[in-house]
Amino acid sequence: MKRIITTTLLFLGLINGLIAQNLEKKIPNDVDIIITSNAKNLFELITISDIDTNFLGEMILKDVNRGKDEQRTSIEDLGIDVKSNAYYFSKHINNIGFHSFFVELKNKKQFEANFSERKLEKIETEKGYSYIKGYSNITIWNDNYLLLIKGKTSMEEKGFESVKDYAFAVLENKMSTSISTNKNFQKAKRRNSVATVWVRDYGNLMTELAYSLRKFVFSSYGFNGKDLIGVDEITANLYFEKDNANMKVDVSVDDELKDAFKKMYNKKMSTNLLKNLNSKEILAFFSLSVNSEEVLLQYPRLVKKMYGMMLPGKEEEIEFGTDLFSLIIDEKAIGDLVTGDVLLVLNDFSKKEVEYTTYKYDEEYKRTEVVETKEETVPDITFMIGTKEEALLNKLFQIGKKYKVLDADKNIYKFTETSNNIPFGIYVLVKNNVLYFTTSEEGALNIYNSTKDYKSSEHSKIIRKNSLVTYFNIHKTMGEFSDLSFKKTEKKAFDFGYKNLKDVYLKVSKVKGNKISSELRLNTSGNQENSLKLLLSFFNYMN
Repeated sequence: MKRIITTTLLFLGLINGLIAQNLEKKIPNDVDIIITSNAKNLFELITISDIDTNFLGEMILKDVNRGKDEQRTSIEDLGIDVKSNAYYFSKHINNIGFHSFFVELKNKKQFEANFSERKLEKIETEKGYSYIKGYSNITIWNDNYLLLIKGKTSMEEKGFESVKDYAFAVLENKMSTSISTNKNFQKAKRRNSVATVWVRDYGNLMTELAYSLRKFVFSSYGFNGKDLIGVDEITANLYFEKDNANMKVDVSVDDELKDAFKKMYNKKMSTNLLKNLNSKEILAFFSLSVNSEEVLLQYPRLVKKMYGMMLPGKEEEIEFGTDLFSLIIDEKAIGDLVTGDVLLVLNDFSKKEVEYTTYKYDEEYKRTEVVETKEETVPDITFMIGTKEEALLNKLFQIGKKYKVLDADKNIYKFTETSNNIPFGIYVLVKNNVLYFTTSEEGALNIYNSTKDYKSSEHSKIIRKNSLVTYFNIHKTMGEFSDLSFKKTEKKAFDFGYKNLKDVYLKVSKVKGNKISSELRLNTSGNQENSLKLLLSFFNYMN
């Protein structure tokens, strides 16, 4: 009995899987790009009613109902199965692109009722399908599917003569040659994501696009059509959680690029830079950690690979140029001067009286130059660069002092007013293998006296784990400008953001295997059931 139950469950699971792939078995396996929406996950977050009563849904229904006697009250009445997965996919054939949108139909008659009388007169039928064909597009459907394609009406060469031919090739495609059998694409779809983007081979795609421009760009040199970039598969998944919306991206690279990237980017930032990163107080930061010596060693080789392929017949000149660059540049010395650790921090904003020049005119229109003051909001910024050449930099500061570019107070230097045209001071010092530029005199003194140490902060851990991180505290930054005057629409957007948004992260990982992963995450206050409902409420709030 247990075996029968297990077998039945497996069979039902298989049936459900086949139903979910109803459209996928039609989509050709050789598409360049495919985007799929996961309807099941989407409608676990929102309902049809949420869309119908939203500004966007109301706009769709208003457009469909225009001039119609029978008014639709829900997007479910459009004849499209909105609770089934929808797909966008594109394919280049002989350097001509076909862009397709594919969805299931629930009611053919309801769908056809969306057309105007003029459109209905243009409907043709063939092989059990109805279609309306334009100059470079086609809308084609039967009882089950709706396919829209935008492309060229004719081909240059081995292939399809029109968008209609390509449409029938898609609709008559067999499952054995469909994307549903592609293990990489199926693996790309993550469990809880509402949408997935899959790019088969980014390098080849970009190469094809470049090749299509050969008449304009490469006419003098020819083009050999090889992959110029070394970036292979790209996968992106979109998620809407309770208190955040995020997109995760995986990029696969070829072995040559992998080896180069690992040498350049798989480096942890020195904790010396992180001692002055106060997670609780900062508004934003940007961090980058690379091995600058390896960057100088690897990039000439990568440039030679890329441009050597783009410009056949010029390989010797390109190789000579990159070899000359490597000969002139001392990678080790530059790597010691600038290690590749970079941290830019927005600490705060402050008010400052600044002088500016204006002009007054007397009764005879004679102009007199007048210096006045005004209050400006200026940023408190700290910029840090890793270095192993403190002695050399201190010598440079002394030269700056000699030529009155810098003023000195002990080992803290300030750019003189004559050398600095921006409305705030810039202080510079070097300590513990870090070169600092800061707009705050107090911040410079704290760094010099080593009064702070925040290296164990939450942000510091994230920076050490990734090669690049960008962070922006939306809520705290908006609070700095809450007293400004806005236009009505701007004020509404500002108030909504201040109430509902916290911060945003962009993280790019180090190279793992052949993959580089990144994540863009918008954290919210969790005032709504989930972040997708928050997005829908924003559209309603603004309208």
